[in-house]
Amino acid sequence: MTLPALKLDDLNWPAMVDAIRTRIVANSRGQWTMHGPSDSGVALLELFAYLFEQRIYWLDQVHAPLARALLALMDDAPQPTQAARTVLEFPPPQGAIPAHIDAGTLFTTTLGASVLPMTTLEPLAVLPVHQQQLDAPGRSLSLSVSGHDRSAQLETLHPVPLLGCDGGAGSFEVTVWLDRPIAAAERNGTFTLLIELDAPAACAPEWAPRTSGARWSARVPRDGFAPLPPEQAVAGTCGLAGVASAAAVPDALLGDISGQWAMHAVEVEAPAVLTFSYSTGIAAWRALLADALVDGTGGLRRSGLWRIRIPSDWAPSGPAQDGLVPYALRIECEEANYASPPLLVRMVPNVAMATQVQSVRPDSSLIEPQLDNWIKLPGQQLALDRSLAQPLEDSVQLELREFDGQWRCWLPTDDFYRHGAEDRVFVVDRPRKLLIFGDGLNGRIPVLAAASATPRARLCYLAGGDTGGNVALQQWWSADTPLAPINTVAAVGGLASESFDEANARVARDLQRVERAVTAPDHEALALGTEGVAVARAFAAVGFNPSFPCQKMGGVTTVFVVPEVPRTSDPASAQIGVAKPRMDPGALRAIGARLEARRLLTHEVYVRPASYRAVFVAVELQGVVLDEAALGAAIRALLTRHLDALVGGADGTGWPFGDPLRPTALMHQVQTVLPGAVAVTRVAIALDQPATFEDCADVSIRPHELVYLAGLTTRFERAPLAQGGLR
Repeated sequence: MTLPALKLDDLNWPAMVDAIRTRIVANSRGQWTMHGPSDSGVALLELFAYLFEQRIYWLDQVHAPLARALLALMDDAPQPTQAARTVLEFPPPQGAIPAHIDAGTLFTTTLGASVLPMTTLEPLAVLPVHQQQLDAPGRSLSLSVSGHDRSAQLETLHPVPLLGCDGGAGSFEVTVWLDRPIAAAERNGTFTLLIELDAPAACAPEWAPRTSGARWSARVPRDGFAPLPPEQAVAGTCGLAGVASAAAVPDALLGDISGQWAMHAVEVEAPAVLTFSYSTGIAAWRALLADALVDGTGGLRRSGLWRIRIPSDWAPSGPAQDGLVPYALRIECEEANYASPPLLVRMVPNVAMATQVQSVRPDSSLIEPQLDNWIKLPGQQLALDRSLAQPLEDSVQLELREFDGQWRCWLPTDDFYRHGAEDRVFVVDRPRKLLIFGDGLNGRIPVLAAASATPRARLCYLAGGDTGGNVALQQWWSADTPLAPINTVAAVGGLASESFDEANARVARDLQRVERAVTAPDHEALALGTEGVAVARAFAAVGFNPSFPCQKMGGVTTVFVVPEVPRTSDPASAQIGVAKPRMDPGALRAIGARLEARRLLTHEVYVRPASYRAVFVAVELQGVVLDEAALGAAIRALLTRHLDALVGGADGTGWPFGDPLRPTALMHQVQTVLPGAVAVTRVAIALDQPATFEDCADVSIRPHELVYLAGLTTRFERAPLAQGGLR
């Protein structure tokens, strides 16, 4: 049961004074006779009782350092402010002059200060993609899947399946129609294409900021407090572009393609290996090199951006049409192992990811006068530019030239209580736009070099964040380019810094979170919670070893998973989607790695796709039916949905694992769609092949198996139903 809340402040001043007065006579042996308030001794006792009452009151108060320390015991801390992200779509440049957008370009909106600026995270060469207009023929993009033109379907916002899910080969082509040929100055630039898919919510799009899951230990400053590399500490964009992830994707490999994109890499392996080619002439193709491509979709697992370094030999794939020049990309796959065909919703060219921050590098005229007033006392403060947005706590980079003339890095921290006297740290006071330094006991007091022509501080940070960046579609402007983009997707992910109450509530919820695979429900919960993988259902078969399926064994658990795939909402349609949805190998490995890290010692855990049994149903009906084909189709649609792994079963959440098939239950389902003059006389079931049908007893399947409708036969006896009554 829940323990009652502990209350320490349970003694007040009148109770203490009354208790003291009752002890005066005994403790003084009758020598102290005056017990009224006018007595000086009683006045002192009342004063001590007052002071003691204040001390008791403090016992129940949780101040900020204590709250942070308590959260640190749970290996956690309040989450900092988070900035929103979006994707900016740029209109094509007017005329023949190439347009280039640099990473770190600042864009503002005309809606005023309530909407903070957006800053691009990547460079972009804006190609002259044709803009569709009512009075001008042509289109911007064309799509051909397996040799069939699907452009019209895409333009009407009907999702287009790009590849299959049967493990076979597939291909599709994307043609970009330009108003003019690609100029020489645009070669080796970066062309981007937004690929928006109809993907499950668990596969968040590339531009959606990931909520920080870092624990307290991951935020402790590194030992030694060595200075930052010059390219990080002095960069004009404060490490905003091409710095944070250079180790993951070296700039030497990507060249003009920013290494910052690796921050958004998909952690789950791609469901299929895609090969990209570009046209070098009519019916001529050349493979796009790996170092010239960044696939933000993760192999079409989620929505994202294709970033392509424009090849020097990219040539039109055919003759110009209506003055438009076609440049084509071909995407091929030898083994399409998707859980369901990836559905393309739309493609948008000339896009760049942006975040709702502004890179700030204060001028020395703002910093140096403040440093001149510093003395060797605790709690020194450094004010930031108050005309700009509030700083992001984790983004501040600061180097100080100390008394020995050496530059040293100072790092932001959330509180001083866990730091010693020599730690070069500071606290970012976001609301007041201040940097606050330590007192010499918790956090070092900065002692700087004497004033000279050389600056004593190098500071940069990112300003912005909070929920104000979560804006809808609108137009943006910049002084660096005449192009006015729109955010083609709504900006999402902006969050305010977490309060102590919110952090406490989150940590309390985390205490109930399953993080160890002990019981069968634990295994299932961990599989369902795998990040970046859309798992709809999971079943833990305790004692089942895939290598020895006929014998139950100890110390082993196999988790069978069902992916989340689209299902047609029309109950009258038998084509609801993939009949046997199976998890792709990359997702299986991601789930397996999660369970492997959380399993019990000596326990074996396997992850396998769901195992399906084919069900054949024979239905015999009696009565007069005007349209037998329509009634048969209705029965097929009903049984297809009823036996489905995702929307089947009695409660519509999927056929239960291992649930037997009962002829009487299927008969009841069939009766729900029959007209009044028709009755079911027999329902028979066969598994795997339509050989031996069972119409009396239940048909069992193994505990970890599911079913799907593979075949249905209906036989009509054209005879009126008996009306009943006495004979």
